[in-house]
Formats: sequence, structure tokens, C-alpha cells
Amino acid sequence: MRRRAKLALFGVPLLVAIAGAAGFSPLVRHQAQAAATRRGLHLEIGSVRPGWGRIWLRDVAVTAPAAPGVEAQLGAVEVQVSGLTPRAVRVHGGLVRLRGSAVELRDQVQLLRGGGGQSSATARRLEVSVDGLDFVWRSGEDRSVAAWGVAYQRSGDAERLELDRLQGNVAFPITARGLVLEVGRVDGERVLRKVSSAAFEARVDLDRSAPTQVVLDDEGTEATNRGEGWRKRLAAGGLALSRLVPVGAELELGGLRVDLLRHGRPLRLGPGTLHLERSESFVRAQLTPGDAKQKSPLSAQLALPLDASKDVEFSLHGGPVSLGWLGVREGEWGLSAVGHSKLTANVELRLKNQGRLLDFKGKVQVADLALEHRWLAPRPIEGLNAAFDGRGQLTLDGHELRFDEADVSIGEVHASLVGELIREEEGFHVKARGSVPLASCQALLDASPKGFTPLLTGMRASGTFAAEGNLELDSQHAERMKLSWNVANECRITATPADVAPARFKQPFALTVVGAQGVPVPFQTGPGSVNWTPRASISRHMETAVLICEDGRFFRHRGFDEEAIHNSIRENIKQRRFVRGASTISMQLAKNLYLKREKTLSRKLQEAVLTMLLEQEFSKQQLMELYLNVIEYAPGVYGIGPAARYYFNTHPSQLSLGQALYIGSILSNPKHQHFGASGEVTPGWSGYLRKLMKLGNRIHLVSDAELEDGLREQVTFKVPYSPRLPLEGEDPDAAQESDLANVNGQPELQQGTPVFP
Repeated sequence: MRRRAKLALFGVPLLVAIAGAAGFSPLVRHQAQAAATRRGLHLEIGSVRPGWGRIWLRDVAVTAPAAPGVEAQLGAVEVQVSGLTPRAVRVHGGLVRLRGSAVELRDQVQLLRGGGGQSSATARRLEVSVDGLDFVWRSGEDRSVAAWGVAYQRSGDAERLELDRLQGNVAFPITARGLVLEVGRVDGERVLRKVSSAAFEARVDLDRSAPTQVVLDDEGTEATNRGEGWRKRLAAGGLALSRLVPVGAELELGGLRVDLLRHGRPLRLGPGTLHLERSESFVRAQLTPGDAKQKSPLSAQLALPLDASKDVEFSLHGGPVSLGWLGVREGEWGLSAVGHSKLTANVELRLKNQGRLLDFKGKVQVADLALEHRWLAPRPIEGLNAAFDGRGQLTLDGHELRFDEADVSIGEVHASLVGELIREEEGFHVKARGSVPLASCQALLDASPKGFTPLLTGMRASGTFAAEGNLELDSQHAERMKLSWNVANECRITATPADVAPARFKQPFALTVVGAQGVPVPFQTGPGSVNWTPRASISRHMETAVLICEDGRFFRHRGFDEEAIHNSIRENIKQRRFVRGASTISMQLAKNLYLKREKTLSRKLQEAVLTMLLEQEFSKQQLMELYLNVIEYAPGVYGIGPAARYYFNTHPSQLSLGQALYIGSILSNPKHQHFGASGEVTPGWSGYLRKLMKLGNRIHLVSDAELEDGLREQVTFKVPYSPRLPLEGEDPDAAQESDLANVNGQPELQQGTPVFP
């Protein structure tokens, strides 16, 4: 009996404890789910465990019927209680997923908040904290945000959010580390009190299209306005900031870095500090490069109006500062010596007319700039000193650019420009005038940075230079183009480096040319060399051919043919592609003697100066002789002597009119030949040669007798004396006898007196 009594005595509390434990988990689940339901949430709890003064909920899934785009899977929820009343909730680990656009999620959350339950004041008395939470948001608009190591604390009206790492792609990719946001409340609304970060990086791809906005034009049809798209995005950002940041509040975001991407290559700027201020009508931002604790010599300011009808203002002031101090790294965008290159800016931009129009004015100056770009020069250039000072307007849809005034300076040389460019669907309009004020020719040479024009290094010049020009052009009516200029060029080269001095071309010299296999090979030429043919030993038809085909005003210009330049611009615009050049014989000679074939601004500038040098040092007859002896006539074939042997197995003195014109006609593209399978020039190209003969006759370079003979000529590959075709009504046998007589009557090859003394 006693044993049974003892068992009953100890068993009753045990049974009560077991029964209580069995009912504890359902009770907690019920209360937790009821509290969640009052807030519009649905809970699924994996397990419930009691603790000392707290209750542990593990593997908790949270969803919201009113917000289907929001769901969470929490690792552990620690509910600290006082009696039966929760006083704090702590979440440890888990993942929150958001799906949908920002607008959809905003509407869902607002609907969820309006679903009833505890008052916000009552809810805020409950302390809430989170640690070790991860966060993922994916939008149907190709936007995504992910955060790791999220920690959150709420106590009363104060909230603090910390993120170990944030990575997202909304307007552009961003990455943040050590991000901290502190939020308070004003009149029941959340307001941002403080933002800080260990590092905040943004990547902006400049090659991607800017945001666009579909608007109605004057005729009521849809049009795309890229500028208005930017303006609306800025306005939306300003409105969002105005909701978070109270009037009078100031925020700072440190460790800010921006990567600007162009053609996949980054330009890094930063770190810097972003300072925000909120007024009644504006959100103002100031970006200061460098350490926030040190006074910066350069800063950028943005004034973003909360009224979308007002202008957005941006300014950049200060300097000089090195590009390295701005955060640019060696080699980015071809920039080098970033610790020495300096930037000074005093620029103001104003986005007007609902984002359609950008006003700009101010001055930007760079000093000791070193950069490399394949369009500028084949090698890096150093020591560039340049500036732009002006004002104008730009429509952000790219339709119009206007310079009310602009001054561009490189070194001590200045150029002014006033004009406008208007683009339309069918073409464009240009109206501009510019000038280069009187400058010394030596100043022009000295303005070139190191490495930009290497062949001109050490060159000295006397005299002065000035130029002015006007252009009016409608691309739809290129034939009406008005182009005029006035160049006062009194420059004279007084000294040159030894490897540039023209005197070396008056004796045997070597050139590096492109061989038949497309690789560089040496080519020996010059007076007295085996590949050299004196002008007196070259058929005069060859000179006629290059005058007709390449440069008809060679003996009248000073190296540059203004009429050819005018015609080239007009025809290329009319055809909307490059169909006509304006290189003179002198310019082609400068390229062949000095320059490689790369298409760079460096080559064009050096070509211009070297053309002046050749025109200064040689007579026109000497230039023609030199030209005929160095240019390329076929792949790997240079000089008129090898060319005459290659094409017609003859000496240059024996070239007929048709043969010379054939050689002259292919100089612009010597890789493409026009011989048929039998060796005769194709009928189509023969017709072209006859047109050239008639043109030569009209301009008195070809006599009537030469024209008659040339029209009968059948130019044939590797045949020294071209067969003559009978004229209409002529006896073929008589024509053949005449041809034989001409062959037998050919004079012996004679070596003429060279042009060079």
C-alpha cells in the first residue's frame, strides 16, 4: 500500500508536467498564429521549445495572403516573455524573398499595413531585432537586390538596419559593405536619420541606352524622349528621398566609389563622401572626392527639385586635383601617370524643359595628361595641356547641339567655334563658323604633346599661322553646301631631325614597305639605285595618268587642294559613306616616305606638316619624280620601274597612253586588278580607260593623235606593246602592218638626266 501511495504521490506531478508540456506547444503555436493573423500574416512553425524566460520557435515560414510577393523562412525566433506577455522578439538567421516590381510590392505592403491588428504604437513597444538574415528581391523588370548578414533592431520609434554586404541591380549595379541605416519617426512616418557605409560601389554602363520616356509630339504621335526619362527617374528618386529624409536633415554616405564602364572598360572614381540635405523644395547632394575628414579642393553638387516642373542643377567646381586623387587607376580608359595629370573644373549644368534640354557653361582644363587611344596615336601621348571654355545647349534626345560660344585651347594655341548641329530622321543640318587666331608656327609645333607627333619632335619653324572658316550644310541637299575658309599660312620649317630631313631623299635611301605577303620588308630606292628611274626616263604618259587619276591641280596648289577637299566633303555626305578622298600627290608622297598606314589623328597632323616640308624643299618636278618612284603599284611592287616590268614587261620610258592610264587608274586600290583570263583588260575597265583618255584630251594633256591611237589600244597584261584594234571601216591587215612598223620603229631605251643634281 505504501509503495502504491508513494507512486501516486510522485506520479501525479509528473503526469501534470507531461500534460502541461504536451499542451504547451499547441498553445504557443495557437497564440503565435493568432498574433500573426491579426497582422495579416500566416505562420508555419517547425518546432516549439521553452527556455528560461523565453520561447524558441524554429523553422518558421512566414507568408502574407495580402502580399503574395513576400515570404520568409526564419531559422529561429526567440520570443522573450514576461509572464504570458511577449516583450521582445529576436530572429536568428533565415532568408526573406521578395518577388514583383517595386510598385507591386509597395501596394502589397500598404494593403498589409491597413489590415488591422495592433496599433502601430502598441507594436512599436515590442522590441524587435534580427541577426544573420539574408534577403533576395527579384523583379520582373530585370532588377534584383540581395543582402547578406542583415541585422535589425527596433526599440520604440528608433530603428537600425545593418548589412554586411548588399548587391543589386536596380538602375545600375551597386555593391555595399558595412552599410548602416538609422530610421526614426516624424508624425508617425518613417524618416531616415543617418546612412553610413564602409564601402559603397556603383557601376554605370555608359554604352547602355539611357532610360526613355514615351511622350506625344506636336502632332500627337508617340515619340521617345531619353532626357525626359532621366528627368522622371531623378524626380522619382527625389520624391523617395523626400519621404525618408525630413526637412532639415543631413545625411552622409562614406566610402562611395563609382565605376564608369565604356566598351566594357572601367574608369574608377572614389572613394568619396556623399552628403545629402533636405529642404522644403529641394534635395541637395554634394559629392566630395577623397577622405571626408580632409578639406577637398574639388566637389560636385546636385540640386534635385521635388517639383518635377523645376530645373535640375548640377555643378562641378575646384581643382587642380590629380586623376589619381580622384581614384582613377593606371591604365584605365588609356590614362596613365594619373598621379601627375591634373584636372580643374568650373562647370554648371541645368536640365530644363522636363528633361528635354541641357544647358551647359563653364571651363574644364587638364594639365600633363597622359593617355593612350588607338584613334589618337599608335603610342601613348604625354604632357597634354588642353582646355574647353564655352556655353551652349544640348537636347538629350541627340537632335540638337548648339555652341553659343566655345574656345578650345591646346598649349598656347586657341580655336573658337560658334554653331549648331540639328539631326533629323532624314539627315542633319550644320551651321558653324570657327577660327584660329594668329599664332606663331613654333607655338603650333610646341602645342603637340610628347609622343603625339614623334616625327615633328625637334622641328623648328618660323612665321605665323591663322585661319577662319564657315560651313552651312543640309545633308539632304549636299550640292548646296556652302564651305569657305581663309588660311594665312606663312610657316616655314627652319630645322628638322636628321631622319626627317628631305635631303636624304636626294641620294639612295631605304624604306620599310608592306611586301606581297603582307609583312614589312625593306625597299631600296633613290637616285642612283637599281630601283630608281629618273623622270626623263619615264614616259610622259605616266605623269599624265597620275594628274588625271590622282591630282589634276598638282602644279597649281601648295600641297593641299581646297577644291578637292570641298568636293570630297560634299560627295561623301551626299553618298553617306566615304567615296572620295582629297589627298594630293604631295600628301600621298608624305605618307609613303614617312608614315605608316594606321588611321589616327596623329598621322593626319604629321602628314600635313610633312607635306608642307616637302613642298618647301622640292620643286614640283622633283616631287613628281619621287612620287612615281616610291608608291605602291601592286602588292609588293613599289616604284615605276618594277611596276612597268610587272604589268607590261617593259621599261617605264616605253609605257603607252593606255598602259600608263591603266597603272594610274588602279593606284587608289592596287590590290584589285582588271585583267581578263586572256590577259586583256576587261571590257568594262577598257571603257573607263577610254573615258580617261578623252578627259585628258579635253584638258590638253593628250593630243588628238595620241587620243586616236589610245582609243585603238587593247591593253594586255605582260605585253610590252599593246595590240591596236582597227577603227571602224579600217582594213585589219593594214592595221596589223602599222602595228609592226610601230614596234620596229621604237627608239632605243635612253637614260635621261635625273631631276636631282
